[in-house]
Amino acid sequence: GLSGVRVQRRVAILASADENGQPKTATETPKTSEMAEEDMPIWVRREKEKELQEKEGSKDLPWGLYLLASVLIAIAAVGCIFEFVDGNAFFG
Repeated sequence: GLSGVRVQRRVAILASADENGQPKTATETPKTSEMAEEDMPIWVRREKEKELQEKEGSKDLPWGLYLLASVLIAIAAVGCIFEFVDGNAFFG
């Protein structure tokens, strides 16, 4: 009922009061970076993440090198399977 609402309001007021019991104004309570990030739209957050990654530099290999390595490994694996099935291993 109404008593629950009153209790919640009191808790909110007590949580926003300083040591002397004086209520803090909005200018006195600084907004944390986490709260600011939550308020930002998702596309703004993604743009900021991209900017940070560009500043730091990419530490991963380019996708083309991953593709080339996976193609070479796939060819070698297929070759090994054919050698095993035919029974004439090239290296022993």
